[in-house]
Amino acid sequence: MKKWKSSVIVGIIALLALIALVGSAAALQPDLVVNGIMPNCGYLFGNESNGICAEIKNIGDTTANASHVNFVLSDGYTEKVAVQSLAAGNSTTVEITDPTIRNAGAAVNINVTADCNGEIAESNEGNNTLDSDTTVVNNGYKGKTYTGGSNITTWKTFELQGDLLYSVGDSYYLSSYSYPDWTQYMANWTAGDLQIPDTATVKEARLYVPYTYDKASVMPDNISLTFNDNAQTLTAHYSDRKGYDGYDYPYGMLTYNVTTDFNMGGNTAVLTNTYAGGGKVSVRGMLLVVIYADSSLPERKILVNEEFDLLYGGSSKCTTPDEATAYAPFDGSINLTKYSRGKLITVAPGADPNEGELIFNGQTWTDVWSDNGVTQIGIDERDVSSCLQSTENVAGFQSSSDYMEASNAFLVLTVPTPPDLIVDSITPNCGYIFGNESNEFCAKIKNNGTGATGAFNVSFAAGTFSEQVRVPDGLAAGANTTICVTDPTLRNAGESVTINVTADCNGEVIDSNETNNATVQAETVVNNGYKGKMYTGGENITTRQFYNQAHINLVYSTGDSKYQSGYSTPWITYTANWTASALPIPCGATVKKAVLYIYYTFDRTPAGNVTDYFTLRFNGNVVPIDQHYTDRKGYGSWNYPYGMVRYNVAADFNDGGSNHVVLENTEPTSPHHVSLSGMMLMVVYEYADEPVRMIWLNEGFDIISAKTSYCVTSEEATAYVPFTGGTIEPDTVDRATLVTVMQDAFDGTDKNRLYFNSGEWHGIWDTDAKQGDTSLAINETDVLAYLAATDNEARLQSHIPEGGTKGDGMGAANAILMVEYAPTTPTVHHRGGGGTPRDSDGDGYSDIQELIAGTDQNDPNDYPGKPVATPTPTLALTPTAKPTATPVPTPVATPAATPTTATPTPEEPGFEAIFAIAGLLAVAYLVLKNKGK
Repeated sequence: MKKWKSSVIVGIIALLALIALVGSAAALQPDLVVNGIMPNCGYLFGNESNGICAEIKNIGDTTANASHVNFVLSDGYTEKVAVQSLAAGNSTTVEITDPTIRNAGAAVNINVTADCNGEIAESNEGNNTLDSDTTVVNNGYKGKTYTGGSNITTWKTFELQGDLLYSVGDSYYLSSYSYPDWTQYMANWTAGDLQIPDTATVKEARLYVPYTYDKASVMPDNISLTFNDNAQTLTAHYSDRKGYDGYDYPYGMLTYNVTTDFNMGGNTAVLTNTYAGGGKVSVRGMLLVVIYADSSLPERKILVNEEFDLLYGGSSKCTTPDEATAYAPFDGSINLTKYSRGKLITVAPGADPNEGELIFNGQTWTDVWSDNGVTQIGIDERDVSSCLQSTENVAGFQSSSDYMEASNAFLVLTVPTPPDLIVDSITPNCGYIFGNESNEFCAKIKNNGTGATGAFNVSFAAGTFSEQVRVPDGLAAGANTTICVTDPTLRNAGESVTINVTADCNGEVIDSNETNNATVQAETVVNNGYKGKMYTGGENITTRQFYNQAHINLVYSTGDSKYQSGYSTPWITYTANWTASALPIPCGATVKKAVLYIYYTFDRTPAGNVTDYFTLRFNGNVVPIDQHYTDRKGYGSWNYPYGMVRYNVAADFNDGGSNHVVLENTEPTSPHHVSLSGMMLMVVYEYADEPVRMIWLNEGFDIISAKTSYCVTSEEATAYVPFTGGTIEPDTVDRATLVTVMQDAFDGTDKNRLYFNSGEWHGIWDTDAKQGDTSLAINETDVLAYLAATDNEARLQSHIPEGGTKGDGMGAANAILMVEYAPTTPTVHHRGGGGTPRDSDGDGYSDIQELIAGTDQNDPNDYPGKPVATPTPTLALTPTAKPTATPVPTPVATPAATPTTATPTPEEPGFEAIFAIAGLLAVAYLVLKNKGK
């Protein structure tokens, strides 16, 4: 009974659940709504078709099957769109293109109905429709073709013998953001800005004033303009604007006819802003265009087109580049037989830098407009002769995501006349002919006529040198080309050279003027002092003194000398001091040489020899000049001598104490005196305890500066230092040091280089090499690895790094090569493994030799035989016997009952260790096995 009751209860519950489920399913229904309506970019645009989107959403509880959506616009256009099935909570966007062309300002209602055919049973049939009211606007970022405005049309056509000139003068961009209260704007044009012949007659002078962001309708009613102090009447006002949304401010251009008041000697325009408080509008700049007649010029037809069109071609503004195109159609027809040459000048305010595409009769040029960096008026001028058509000539200004405006187009058509070849200029390398080297000559050849030429030759002649160069493609009217040749003739500074260049030297071109094809230019040969003296016929930094193998040494110091500027500083006294510690010379040494070097720059004295005015006192005694080395740029500006002066001060040198220098300068130049880089005192002494050395003293002075604008390469900016005299025994040399002294060489990195034979070092003269407060750099370089027995040579170079244009500008002065021989070392017998004995202090005696002799093995000045004892060439060492020290051929370990206190030498484990480890493993195994039992 209980079982039966339970079954009944369960059945009832199941039945109730089924009823509830069926009821719930019957209640689930979709519900379609129109969630939003969006015209393109949020607006209906005038004068074009419009895309309209609507979002359809299913806000019901179950999937809505496929249905339709209906778009109805109040001015007549309707369209249905199919919608695929939509799951509950999902949405989709449908779009139509309405082809209706409307005018800006028209009011339009957009009605969108979801499930317009009643195909879906919805939970709510009353929410399928959404309305949107909108007003049609123009999209000002499109060309006026798309906004019902005017193209940039032809205002006037001129036919005359003459030309068109234009200039922005000194006008500039004036921002009302930066200058919110401005009330006056002035611009000027010089006679050079618009070079009109004196015989010409001005036919038209037009002043254009483009502006932007007119926030208060300042233009044109709150503006007045004077031209050369005469009030002007506004001729035309062109404008455009975005047309919708924020920042919808007018842009435009004011046009004034200033022909009556134009002055060929110069002009001034003043724009006055009378808006209360000023400002509120920004000025792009001003453009003055002049059309003039001159009977000496070819016949021309000039078409002037004007308007103003704001442009931006990009999806963010619902525009394409094609739509963001302003068109400038030129009126009338062209007789191409008569007018075969055409020049197109286009003006695009706001287009910079390198913005916009120019289209002319199907030909397109990209990124054409740029301003002068001061105004915001982009101007492009180009030859369009090959694109001319007899009719329907049209220029297009196109934006591809460039904010810009289009305002003016000038088409200048010319009746061709014969060409006229001239030599416009002759330029030797860097403007000079340099001595002791080949020279490049360049000539600019220009076609000054109005007709193109065929191929022709250009001839160069200079002394015995002559060469012809072919111009295979000829030159178009107004075009030019630069031709260069290299003259290999080596000349001396001071020689006179006449360069003769002739265009069309073989008479292949029929010129309008055959008498102006040649140009002659006289030049005087100069030395390029920035090159090494190898290239200027001067002297290398050569060996002035050589010390063969002797117990000698050399020390040097700049003491407390410093850089002394002479610029606007007419100094008359210079002092320098050296302490005894600055030049350490052993007691008892013999001074072989003591010289003082003085380094100077910018000698402005009349004869170019400042030493005529120097008096030097060394330790109170007047010392005469021993040697004077000098170099100079050799041409152009700043051509002043630099140099080094040497004084022999051995007679007055104090080798045990301090030394003092006073230099008096009585040069008459004003307001500048010579500048001193500093001084260096150098001493060579002989001393028996010194190692045997060879010393080369090389001196000279060579300005070197590699720089593209100086026409000097790194290879040319090299001072050569050959070391002559003596023969080196390289195998017995212990040290070889090269000391170099350079003036003003601190750039480091790879702007200077040192070469010694095959060795190469980069940037060794840097700020670390700078000597105190002088402007001298001294470097000591180990050159042992590159030493040769004879003919050693150093090269000091100003170097242009890769990708650079200049190297270090410096003066090469001294180079000292010191070669030190290894001391003679007694033979030592060693026990055991051989090899070189240890010499801790580097004095040439091994530690064991010094141990036996009782000298300090860590003091290089304390060694066997000092001062009178002579070390025995061969020492027989008898070691003290020790019981356990005697080695036997095969050591065998002998266990002892009592271990000795000596720590045994660790040995590598042998078979004993292996057996011990194996035994331990076996024991461990047995223990574990028994434990398991």
